[in-house]
Amino acid sequence: MVSAQFAIGWIGQPAGSRTWVKAALEDRCIGVGRADIDREDLAAAVLDPGDEARAFIILFDPPVPADRLDQIEITMLEGHEPIPPVAGLRRVTEEPLQLFVLGSARSGTSQMSTSLAAELSLPWTGEGHAAARFAKAAALLAGDSGSSSEILQFMARQSLDRPIIEAALRTYYFMHASTSFLDKTPDWEMIQAAPFLSRCFPAAKFIFLRRNGLSNVASRMAKFGGSFLEHCEGWVAAMTAWETIRGELPDYLEIEQETMRREPGSVAEDIAEYLDIPDLVRGLTRSLEDGTAEMTGAGTEVTSLATTGWNAEEIAIFYSICGGTMERWGYALT
Repeated sequence: MVSAQFAIGWIGQPAGSRTWVKAALEDRCIGVGRADIDREDLAAAVLDPGDEARAFIILFDPPVPADRLDQIEITMLEGHEPIPPVAGLRRVTEEPLQLFVLGSARSGTSQMSTSLAAELSLPWTGEGHAAARFAKAAALLAGDSGSSSEILQFMARQSLDRPIIEAALRTYYFMHASTSFLDKTPDWEMIQAAPFLSRCFPAAKFIFLRRNGLSNVASRMAKFGGSFLEHCEGWVAAMTAWETIRGELPDYLEIEQETMRREPGSVAEDIAEYLDIPDLVRGLTRSLEDGTAEMTGAGTEVTSLATTGWNAEEIAIFYSICGGTMERWGYALT
């Protein structure tokens, strides 16, 4: 596969070796990569005795115009013979759509992601649980230009977090085998990672699903059981993380879970406008109305403390942990 941003392929090489490959456009190298990725489907590849197949991904710098993709040559770094393209080589020329769905658990992220992935034909591996790890690693390696430590100053000057960004790009592109994809992991750490993801994918779109704390915690308890206090803390952590980072994003869309349930057509229109895909409205409306994806039905009728069925201790915990956040978001407690 070859796109404006990267190439994915595979080569046969002596067992135990890890060959470097490069991409060139005319006489200029536009990227290098290493054939060191295991792929189960390569086990049946026809190879010389003693060889093994490994995949590679090469990021292009700068991106390549769509009308020049067929001019890219991939060669082994120590050789000059181009790696022959396989039959049916896919060249991706469309504009990428990278979509991140954020929110607390039990806020409608699964239904929204399932609907959008289906209607937009976006590759989606399910809950990725990777963004936060990349973001943390990048933050640790970013250094500190204002530190008294000369080493941390050096790290900041050298942009040592850049390899982590490249690792994230390689991972997302390779795992989805596409320049377009959808990713969602419903927790506060994924939300905190959104500014990092925006650095990786400057054109990415972010949709945040929010839900009244009363119905969210009720739904969490019905789905997962466990600690009432921890579910309260989880909802607050997600909402607070979003309040903290949303100003760092170039754009985003917030959707109320209750509105998605009651007015799917209105939500579909908002999403279609945000993504600039007018034809999305009808199909997305049907998908949201259908509701065959995992639903956040538990807690939908919980609109006040009187309808929760919680005991006095749980109500006291909710007031203590969630009261301030409920007030900031305009959710009533009574």
